[in-house]
Amino acid sequence: VKITPLIQFFSRQASYFVAVGIILLFVLFNSLAGCSSRAPLARVFSGFDVTFSRPYENSQAYRIFRRTYDEYALKNTIRMQQLKHFSDAFNRVRKEYLQEVDENHLLAAAVEGIKKLNGRRGTLQPVAVTEAALDALVGTLDPHSSYLNPDEYKDSRVVTSGEFGGLGIEINMNQNYKVIEIISPITDTPAYRAGLKAGDLITHVDGVSIKGRDIRYAVKMLRGKPNTDVRLTIQRQGNSPFDVTITRAKIQIESVKWETVGGIGVVRITHFISNSEQALEDALQKIFRKLNDKMSGLVLDLRSNPGGLLDQSVGVADAFLSNGEIVS
Repeated sequence: VKITPLIQFFSRQASYFVAVGIILLFVLFNSLAGCSSRAPLARVFSGFDVTFSRPYENSQAYRIFRRTYDEYALKNTIRMQQLKHFSDAFNRVRKEYLQEVDENHLLAAAVEGIKKLNGRRGTLQPVAVTEAALDALVGTLDPHSSYLNPDEYKDSRVVTSGEFGGLGIEINMNQNYKVIEIISPITDTPAYRAGLKAGDLITHVDGVSIKGRDIRYAVKMLRGKPNTDVRLTIQRQGNSPFDVTITRAKIQIESVKWETVGGIGVVRITHFISNSEQALEDALQKIFRKLNDKMSGLVLDLRSNPGGLLDQSVGVADAFLSNGEIVS
């Protein structure tokens, strides 16, 4: 399953890949759990009760965030470590996001994210509280930025490798109905063979409603080991809802496809995955060999490309641009 934000690579929003890269690089791995919550300089002065704080930590917005965090999070041994993780991620956004951010707005979003958690206050695991805060905070930046926890980051690496277990559909969140919309089934995959179509809405997975749920929640339910079944409830325009059971398979993404039409070469790049740059080079060589001196033009088709790896998209752009900065 691929998550499809529907951006055009050569549009202004292509620069947002930078923001996605910033967030992707900031993933809390288990090894970080043992890190000290105090900066090196603070440790030097620990005997003198000296505290070094960031300017935003003195703001009213941060005090409200901290009060809310303390109210919801269980007071255990990792709470301070998780607070440090939030602060480090927040600082990364403040300093390295593509555009200037409003710190108060980000912190207010983090507070609202915490308040939406289910459970009795004071009993929620700090990891869950921190993730809720960061999900909400990063969600205010742009449609293509997100916070990924370790498991989600691992999943994203699986997808961009070009091979994963699933159904073979590109999906997006339908903002009107708050359910999953199929952008397109990938050719010769279980979803394609089951007759799923672009525009179909997935309302339930194995009988569980996904309305209003985060798209990553749906992706987790849709993916799975090859040769396992999943039941989808589909809402198709002009039809009553119906169920379809699909057997998952190993999905291999062919990121670059090519053909010739008369004297014109046509290259379609469906995703920017780990081998896209090399695959483009191979496709162009085949087109040049086939058309030779009869070649009159080249079409680069990026329609419905959901994005992917920044370095691959830059490499593709570099193949067609003779000079100038590609991403800043």
